[in-house]
Amino acid sequence: MEVHRCRFVDYTPSAINALAFAPNTTKPVMACGRANGDIEVWNPKNEWTLEKTIPGGKNTSVEALAWAHQTVLTEDEDFWDSEREKQQAIKKLIKTPPRLFSAGLNAVVTEWDLTTLKPKRSVDSHGGAVWCMATNHANTVLAVGCEDGCVRLFDIADGELTFIRSFDKQKTRILSLAWSQDDTIMITGSANSSIYKWNVELGRVQSRMTVDRVSGEDTLVWAVKFLSNGNIVSGDSLGHVKFWDGETTTMIQSFNSHGADVLCLAAARDGNTVFSSGVDRKCNQYKFVDQPAPRKNGKNGSINGKTEMVTKWVLAGSRRFHSHDVRAMALDDTRNVNALVSGGVDVSMVVCPAADFPDTNQRRLPHVPQRPIVSISKSKRLLLCRQEHGVKVWRLGKSAAPVQPYSELDIGAHMDLIEPQQAILEMNFKDDYNLTASALSEDGHWIAVADIEEVKLFRIDENPTQPGQLMVKKQKSFPGVRGTGAHYLTFTPDSARLIVASTDSQVVVMDISQWEAGQFDVLRRFGQHRGTSTKDTDSMDVDGEQDNVGSAGQVETIVSMAVSADGLWLATGDLLNRIFIFNLDTLQHHATLPKFDAPLTALHFHPYSPTLVIPTASNVFYLFNVETRRLTDWSREYSSDKTFPTKFLGLKDKILGIAFNPARKNTVLVWGVSYICHVDLELGVGDRNAILNVGKRKRVDRAVEEKRKQQRERRMKKYADLGILPMPELESGKAVVVLEGKKGRKVLAAARPLEEEQAEEVNFQLLHKFQNLMYVDFVGDNSMVAVELPFIKVLSSLPPSYYRASYGTHPHEIWDISASKDDPDLFFTCYKQGSIEIPDRNFKFTSAVLNPHAQEVVAIYGRSIQGWNLSSLKPTFAISDAQPSLLLCIDYNPNRPFQIATGGDDCKVRIWDVRDTSKGPIMSIQDHTHWVWSVAYNKFHDQLVLTSSSDCQVNLQSIVSISTGADYKYGEISDPEDEDTDKDDDAQEQAHPDLPTDGLIQAFDQHEDSVYQVAWSSVDPWLFLSLSYDGRAVMNQVPSEEKFKIIMN
Repeated sequence: MEVHRCRFVDYTPSAINALAFAPNTTKPVMACGRANGDIEVWNPKNEWTLEKTIPGGKNTSVEALAWAHQTVLTEDEDFWDSEREKQQAIKKLIKTPPRLFSAGLNAVVTEWDLTTLKPKRSVDSHGGAVWCMATNHANTVLAVGCEDGCVRLFDIADGELTFIRSFDKQKTRILSLAWSQDDTIMITGSANSSIYKWNVELGRVQSRMTVDRVSGEDTLVWAVKFLSNGNIVSGDSLGHVKFWDGETTTMIQSFNSHGADVLCLAAARDGNTVFSSGVDRKCNQYKFVDQPAPRKNGKNGSINGKTEMVTKWVLAGSRRFHSHDVRAMALDDTRNVNALVSGGVDVSMVVCPAADFPDTNQRRLPHVPQRPIVSISKSKRLLLCRQEHGVKVWRLGKSAAPVQPYSELDIGAHMDLIEPQQAILEMNFKDDYNLTASALSEDGHWIAVADIEEVKLFRIDENPTQPGQLMVKKQKSFPGVRGTGAHYLTFTPDSARLIVASTDSQVVVMDISQWEAGQFDVLRRFGQHRGTSTKDTDSMDVDGEQDNVGSAGQVETIVSMAVSADGLWLATGDLLNRIFIFNLDTLQHHATLPKFDAPLTALHFHPYSPTLVIPTASNVFYLFNVETRRLTDWSREYSSDKTFPTKFLGLKDKILGIAFNPARKNTVLVWGVSYICHVDLELGVGDRNAILNVGKRKRVDRAVEEKRKQQRERRMKKYADLGILPMPELESGKAVVVLEGKKGRKVLAAARPLEEEQAEEVNFQLLHKFQNLMYVDFVGDNSMVAVELPFIKVLSSLPPSYYRASYGTHPHEIWDISASKDDPDLFFTCYKQGSIEIPDRNFKFTSAVLNPHAQEVVAIYGRSIQGWNLSSLKPTFAISDAQPSLLLCIDYNPNRPFQIATGGDDCKVRIWDVRDTSKGPIMSIQDHTHWVWSVAYNKFHDQLVLTSSSDCQVNLQSIVSISTGADYKYGEISDPEDEDTDKDDDAQEQAHPDLPTDGLIQAFDQHEDSVYQVAWSSVDPWLFLSLSYDGRAVMNQVPSEEKFKIIMN
């Protein structure tokens, strides 16, 4: 299969400025505010699902977010005729959806409509930029801290947003604020080294707390919290976290636990746990615990046999989840959520279980869009990508036909381009809001874009007088959708109609075929997503049960649309999980699907049948036959979380889309951010515990076939020497490697097509070769387009992160010290300034390693590798431009001469045979998401390789196919003179069911910061150590299962 890996797409995620959970009186939901003004609404259910994105605008940023969910009646007791009427009013109030407010440097406080994603109300802060904002615990008053040093209160009770009054004005800006539990006291952090305690009723300062200053300069109090136990906690620009008594405003304790500004705080509901983070990227946990009271002599002890206890704040744990400044944190410690969420400059949100901190595994939520921003024209081979205020179009490149068949090429093998990709069009708009939708027609002549206020249509044609130049003409007579914007756009395959999902949740079908006459007709408006009842709303009966999901009053945002390949059917879905099918010939509603258990993530029609494929957030997908109005037989039997493969259901990344290969009409490609999964719809799901990793399978296939080929050659040579003509080998039974063990029959790998019974066992074929997928589709037979956004590309666009230098006695930073194994008197030291110092020798390199097999040093410098003979000081080999970016580490195989491993800032580890470097590396590994700082061969079993990276991970790799382990045949040395080499292959396989294979054995993520060094034990071959930037050393062992495979084979 040919894959266009499109990494040229210009998309830059925006930094995270604010995070906020909704009150626990409503459904769990979290808002994420970004620097470009976008606000994302996430649902923690189903492993965190992005529900909607409220678009930002030009020159706007979100600095503060606040949710409000009123549960207290504001009317007088006499207003209600009876207690029953009052309780009914309270229940109605609780059922009301929460309200979301945002504010930023544009001095505007905005309430958002969470259905249309438009501003519902906006008021001026009357005090300049808004730096902080919070609602009281009754959710009836909103407090705003402004640039002019004043706190302003707004009434938000009963759906209002009106100004109440201002507090006394201070001489400096208000950076942070928090309410007391009874809403009578407020504390604010300022830019003048002060924390103020306010009387809310009077609007006046009751007392003032002062933090430390350095060199007479003011300290910024970036964050404050009022805890439920009465304590106050603050974080400031000196990196101090201080705890104060809420009554007396005296400092209780102070922690100098951060190396730079503390930008955010989060506190548990019980007031006994606090989290802090900031510029130094550390996330610290503080707990209020009982400790033995110190005695006068400074030691802990007991009096009369009883230990005196005192309650204190302690630093309980620390982790580093981010590569850059952490600007926001949010905590929901309820049992059904239990999440600490953080975000900042590195654009990604990190989620970890709060109850288990710090001994917990974090999850980094995808930084790529969860809704498509890419569309393609298959016939014209065009690709469009939407940006904040514009769109860009590329023409895809063309590759030369490979010399070998596709089936014989390695996954990821590069193909020569005969025509590179080309950016052919870029359009930028001057609208106030960021774009929310875009579409490219199949004929390549139409581009439609929309924000929340307007839909625009453009005609693209080639300039007849200037071949190769494009003409772009806006269709001024295009009526849009009567002043409303859109959340989703799509064209029909014949490019004659534009389908618009408007911001008011209507589906509008527009005829654009009469464009030359300036005529654009609205053919039909469907109101099912607004709850509009129609005569045919309940025309579908699935499994004999009617399900009217278009009931009155149910209005929700439309998040997905799809048109069938023949242009006959339209499917639409919204956030209430309602899916409607419309007939575009009759322009009538055709069917309503039943609600699925998990939210839908996309809609796709099969190009060769009237089948709608519906992926959901639980990673189960359904197939619905539109004509019969029923789920297909395959889906009725297998589409369930009780039948799908367990490993596939356990993937953290949701299904984002479905792709169909025209060359294989009965298969689908299911893809998410980090994977592509091939599923054959003519086969069953098979064993729930069976899933095939395609990358590993191919490596196993080749290794097995190569060993068999070598055996056949040795057997033929031996028979030829004896003058015997051997019988030809049968190919049957050789297609599949079958292992017999205690648990029964298991398919390990397939070199040729599997038998039907065997193939069912591995129907779900998973590939983790791609990085952060944004879009996947096919432009032709076996021609796939995969749009990626590698994290390293995102990091390259970010500003430098916080760095604190370390100083030693040498004028330059030391990177490495190494000694020769053969000559104990020979050693070298590699300094950061670029020199390797060996007694009486001097070379200008970055890092180096001694050859354990000869008097040679191999060094890396920039992007190149160089070998030098230590006796003659002459070069032994050179590899120029070994990788496209900087090389950072190198190691020499201790057991196999001429083999080295390198790593660098392109996230890859490459294995080289220095005898012949013309063909490039003999293996390339890419399991890290950031710079690779260290690589180390195991001294006893060189098939084991350790790598470490700035992604805080240590990866244990197996490269058995190119190691000395490849010289062994299932535990026996393959000697051409061995009389037993003609033993039956299947018997050998059955005798040794567990064979070492290439690939990632295990990823170790115990570190909180960049891991700069890994090393194997010189005594215990299974023990290794890793060291991270924060000075933490972690010792691990090779997993027992892998150890057993190596020992037994």
